[in-house]
Amino acid sequence: MERSFFLKSIAALSVAGLGVPGLVKRAVHPESDVKLLTSDAGYDDWTYLRKHFSLPQGYHYFNTAGIGAVPVRVREQVAKHWNKTETYPKPGHDLSDWTSVKVAVSHSIGVSKPSNIALSNSTTEGINILLNGFPWRAGDEIISSTHEHPALHAPLINISQRKGVKLRIFEPDLVDGMNNIHRIFNLATSRTRLIFVSLVTCTTGQWLPIEEIVNEAHKRGILVALDGAQATGGRALRMTDWDVDFYTSGGQKWLLGPKRTGLFYLKEEHLDLVKPTTVGAYSERSYDILNNEITWALDATRYEYATQNESLFFGLKNS
Repeated sequence: MERSFFLKSIAALSVAGLGVPGLVKRAVHPESDVKLLTSDAGYDDWTYLRKHFSLPQGYHYFNTAGIGAVPVRVREQVAKHWNKTETYPKPGHDLSDWTSVKVAVSHSIGVSKPSNIALSNSTTEGINILLNGFPWRAGDEIISSTHEHPALHAPLINISQRKGVKLRIFEPDLVDGMNNIHRIFNLATSRTRLIFVSLVTCTTGQWLPIEEIVNEAHKRGILVALDGAQATGGRALRMTDWDVDFYTSGGQKWLLGPKRTGLFYLKEEHLDLVKPTTVGAYSERSYDILNNEITWALDATRYEYATQNESLFFGLKNS
């Protein structure tokens, strides 16, 4: 889908949804859970908040759902870490720093084991890690919706054309959100292997009833993957508690992290199900080129590879 057409589609859906009760569940904490910013210097909340960004006076930015404005503190952390790596250069990235980033982002999505997280460059990379590494058979089915971003629609079409996977697509109910459970499972068959939808849609901001979807899917032997690009950083998430199988997100939206940072999470039991497809140094635990043998890393590190700009991820940790 061309970006211009996509943006026009979003605008049309947004206008159509005005005044419709129950259309959007906002991805924010309830007001009772929000702690207002305070300052000893006497700033009001907005003035205090504005000091953390480089926006010029009179400039107002509202497109965090596309790209978040990175706070000064985060950029300073990136620069500090980058300067450190150039002052004391070394081969490869620092694994202790790398692991500390996973610990931090695991709290953002409610994951109990940071080792089940791979750091990626975007939500899109996580989507492709899953779809390209999944053991598809011709005739298998994936359920998704019409309200997904091109970052999911394009890989879905790609895997359908390459592997003969059938796409079964539903139109979300924008009035009765719980009715989406019926719309999804009315499409499910014995060949359905995966439901892949957005936790929060990019078109209307609708929050799908994920706990109920996961429960019903698992009863039928179907796995659930979530595009979390519009959810991470917006409200408290509980991937482990919700028993979600796969989750992918980026750092550049509501987390207000650097661009080209992201994460891919999967339940530990799926490590041997989803095969690494883009690999290199760090993906493996050991290998023997003479005997054509390789043992992948024992955790989600197997989906990571090559030299990283760890400074960007250190900024994500501090976002």
